[in-house]
Amino acid sequence: MAWKLAAAIWLATYVGAAAQELVPPALNAPEVIAARQDTMRQLEAMWLMLSDLTARPGALDRKAAAEGAEIMAGLLGDMQVQYPEGSFVPPTEAVAEVRRDWSDFLQLAATAQGHALALRDAALDDDKALAAKALAELEADCSTCHLRFSPGIRTDLRPWPGVR
Repeated sequence: MAWKLAAAIWLATYVGAAAQELVPPALNAPEVIAARQDTMRQLEAMWLMLSDLTARPGALDRKAAAEGAEIMAGLLGDMQVQYPEGSFVPPTEAVAEVRRDWSDFLQLAATAQGHALALRDAALDDDKALAAKALAELEADCSTCHLRFSPGIRTDLRPWPGVR
């Protein structure tokens, strides 16, 4: 996962710096931000796949839907690691409000993770309607977070014309 690469880069940089001056790298370093962006792209890819699975006629591909939802739940569970408190400073596009309302940010991530797990469970139970409902709730969670904490970033996960 991208966060593991970012963690490895951070650790390697920190250990190197520690040997010289004991100065950790910036939490907003370009490689850290790139890893966060990669996580968002992974979440979007899973959402698009799950959206397709729940919208197509016929039976739900239970295995694919459950695995996709599990991946999303894992990525959402890593939000506190990828976005540690104090890391929302330029050049990140996140607004200062996230620093003031850190607990709200984490609560939104936890709620989204809960909806991803509900989606996984619905897929395993072969309940396509409930899976679609959980996916819609998950999209609302993501949109709420982006509107509140990163208003310049796209909030509608559906492909825009000409984007893909």
